[in-house]
Amino acid sequence: MMEQRIAELIELVRKQSNQILEMQQKIISLEDRVLRLSICKSSNGNYPYYDFILSYGITPDQQTRINRLFMALSERLAGNTLPFGLKEESYSTDFLFSDKPIQLDDVKNAITNIWPVTDDDLPLSLVKAMKEQGIQIQICDYLLSQA
Repeated sequence: MMEQRIAELIELVRKQSNQILEMQQKIISLEDRVLRLSICKSSNGNYPYYDFILSYGITPDQQTRINRLFMALSERLAGNTLPFGLKEESYSTDFLFSDKPIQLDDVKNAITNIWPVTDDDLPLSLVKAMKEQGIQIQICDYLLSQA
């Protein structure tokens, strides 16, 4: 009885391992197709920020963290108090809680800590794309005025 149960469990583990391998292969294939589609698609001028995210492979988590950064920047620009939980981000948030004006370089550093890129122009391009899509226009204009 015990040997039969062990054999059943071994078979179940083998089937699940095969299913996991099959799903991994499908995910790899799907990632490849999405990448190819993002390269060959024609851009929609109405959504430059989303086009930017897709074209540069920004992950959903990175996008959420960038959006949270810009919401905090917008609140700071409006003179509102920021939640203390922001201090626990993976990038230095000291500039968000400083009395000094928001500086483009601090924001670019925060963006590159969220989205590691070596091209110094990409964070600024991201800000431009956000503005062009109508996202956080006031803070984007403020930052772009420093460029």
